[in-house]
Amino acid sequence: MVMPLPNFLLIGAAKSATTSLADYLNQHPDIFLPPNNKEPNYFAFAGERLPPPGPASPHVINALWYSHCVTDYANYLNLFEPVKNERAIGEASVRYLYFAEATRRIKEKLPNVRLIAILREPVNRLYSHYCMNVQYQLEPLGLPDAIAAESARREAKWGWDWHYVNVGLYAQQLKRYFDLFPREQIKIFPYDEFLEKPGAVFQEMCRYLEVDDQFVPDMSSRGKVAYRPKNLALDQWLHWPRSDRTGIGRVVPRRLPKEILAWLESWNSAPVPKLDPGLRQDLSRLFHEDVRELEELLGRKIPWYA
Repeated sequence: MVMPLPNFLLIGAAKSATTSLADYLNQHPDIFLPPNNKEPNYFAFAGERLPPPGPASPHVINALWYSHCVTDYANYLNLFEPVKNERAIGEASVRYLYFAEATRRIKEKLPNVRLIAILREPVNRLYSHYCMNVQYQLEPLGLPDAIAAESARREAKWGWDWHYVNVGLYAQQLKRYFDLFPREQIKIFPYDEFLEKPGAVFQEMCRYLEVDDQFVPDMSSRGKVAYRPKNLALDQWLHWPRSDRTGIGRVVPRRLPKEILAWLESWNSAPVPKLDPGLRQDLSRLFHEDVRELEELLGRKIPWYA
């Protein structure tokens, strides 16, 4: 029996509404995405040992960021075993845009695959990425110090999750794809356009994937949204692996109804603070050159910086 293979991949960028988009696409009757694994990351981590180092124990990092990853090809193929008659078969793994090895591996296994990327203004993307790490208590440093530590962390082989600046250098990442794939196999969407006109962008994606563009998904819910925990111990109890949770378990029972857990999470969630304008300006300078290269690569103006 020949196992079905993906004919499209949502490759990134990280923190650019890819979770929401994957949810919308998965509602389409002619589109299949693995129902229980939105982000297998196979082409980023094939044959590798996970998780990479970081500021917490490997057990915690694996549980929060890597437990869903698939590193074996047979297991990757099994994700698509439930495919029936869907015309568009795909998956969404935002690490594919960043990892150079992923580009080569995708070309080797899926040379005719259609690729979709959503690009978000790099500073907003960076800050959302940072806030998500703070939310899960996986970033002990303030933002300026975390940026200053990025080079040393990369040399120490820390995972992609702490490569705040480098993940936003889109021109370098897309050039690898343009070097290996025909341009007609790569579709780029601006994040802001997706936020402003999600229905129109969804229709365009459907046409690109050659499925019915008149289908209207339920877009009332959004994917992951970063927040700032009011109580770190409670948030750790809610999200970390059981063996690494704090002593709050002596006060709060281990097993609670889902409704109560959802209420606790909502109660404990505060909006992330606004990024300081001066720091935003400093960070934007890190991306100006890459944005100019991106404009040349795509042949169009990118309205992020004057």
